[in-house]
Amino acid sequence: MLSELGYLSKDGRQVTEEGQKLRRLYTEQDLVAAECLRRGTWNRLDAPSLAGALSMLIHEPRGEEQLEPRMPNVETTEAYHEMVAVWSQLQDREADKRLASAGQLDAGIAWMIHRWASGGSLEDVLKGSDMSAGDFVRRSRQVIDLLGQVAQAAQPDVADNARSATAAMLRGVLRPIVSASQGS
Repeated sequence: MLSELGYLSKDGRQVTEEGQKLRRLYTEQDLVAAECLRRGTWNRLDAPSLAGALSMLIHEPRGEEQLEPRMPNVETTEAYHEMVAVWSQLQDREADKRLASAGQLDAGIAWMIHRWASGGSLEDVLKGSDMSAGDFVRRSRQVIDLLGQVAQAAQPDVADNARSATAAMLRGVLRPIVSASQGS
């Protein structure tokens, strides 16, 4: 399947240029992310919207937690629909080849992540949701990690937005921890 998609050579022995980008992505939805990069799905997104879109690749509701997807803007909604189409196409290919597939995309925290990356307070971000601050911080750190990976794999505009989103998210409860030896 990776050969068919162009991530490996036809004989499956060489990693292609697109495959090099895929190697930089470490998420259960890495193929979706790589295909979105290839197709330009995230090219029109600003930094907070990119963070919101990437949250859809990592968010997995816990137990009964069901957040009603709330999209921050039209561009993120359009990216979500494109991402679902990519995911669906990959699911079909995986099913044809009897490969295990990753779970569905979940837009449950896209608005919250966008709001945080836009400078919103933790209180405002969590208002109206059942998500705990600890769960939000954990998911946000996963988004920040994926933003770093996308910054390594993406074309310059998307990479710049990924770095900007990372910088915007690393504040308050998500501020990097500096050890005593580093801070002196």
